[in-house]
Amino acid sequence: MFISNYNIEHIFVEQIEKAMEEGAILLDIRHEEDYNAVHIPNSINIPLSSISLQLKRLDQEKEILVICYIGQSSKKITYFLKQLGFRAKNVQGGMNAWKAYKSNIRRNGECSI
Repeated sequence: MFISNYNIEHIFVEQIEKAMEEGAILLDIRHEEDYNAVHIPNSINIPLSSISLQLKRLDQEKEILVICYIGQSSKKITYFLKQLGFRAKNVQGGMNAWKAYKSNIRRNGECSI
């Protein structure tokens, strides 16, 4: 299936924490083992393989930020959720971008993970 980006909104990793403070839900669609190893605080994990079975866990009134490993699978799920009426955004670059962002902040002495 070809998914065009014109219908999908993106958010950068630098914007996740502020969006969550404003009520957004961060949906991590990676495998449970990978989520348990490292994840963004206050995110929820619904693996890609079971997303359609667990949609009831998502609040359709809130913005949903979808994150995966590198941002590709999350594009598909963002599109899927938008088709179902959710306000969803894809996290650009996924967890790889998040780890790089947090690593850079830590190196610069601003904060720690």
